[in-house]
Amino acid sequence: MSAQQPETPRRTAPRQTGMPESLQHLTTGTEQPKQKWTRRRWTILGSVAGAVVLVLVVGGYFGYRALAPYYGLGYVSGRSTTVAGVTLTTTQVKCGLSTPPFGERGTPHGAYCAIVVSVHNGGKQTAVINLRTWTADLDVGLDHVEPVTEWLAFRNEIVETGQKASYQLAYDIPTGARLERLHLVIGDQSGTIATT
Repeated sequence: MSAQQPETPRRTAPRQTGMPESLQHLTTGTEQPKQKWTRRRWTILGSVAGAVVLVLVVGGYFGYRALAPYYGLGYVSGRSTTVAGVTLTTTQVKCGLSTPPFGERGTPHGAYCAIVVSVHNGGKQTAVINLRTWTADLDVGLDHVEPVTEWLAFRNEIVETGQKASYQLAYDIPTGARLERLHLVIGDQSGTIATT
């Protein structure tokens, strides 16, 4: 019988992977590394958001300007002119009305524009005003459109020195047209007030 020799433990050599030992414990499976929001991404996101807001604001403004006249909006009141010492101010401008303003009766051919003009005579003489001569210009090339005259008195209006008055005018304008300015006449002098 032969004597058995004790088995010597075999040493296993480390596997050669070609990677440094500090990198061997990293996982390379399906787990994706978490992405961080870098400055570059925040800058791009901010630029895109700013461009979207700018497009919405500019588009909204031009959309309002295009559609507002059809709903009687987009007109400016409070503008003034002085004619022969008399200050004339538009206190109300509203267009696109399908019913007669100021409690009158009638049917428009297009749409009504209702305008209220306040008058303050700061001049040295009495102002004689013929409201029938107060005309309007439209953006479609129609100039000196007369007010709806059947609602106006046939007499001239008189405003004494230092006195104030308020006058209501209505214009029947084509649908879709915009009233751009008023021509206000006192005596042989005139002035204009822009309404848009």
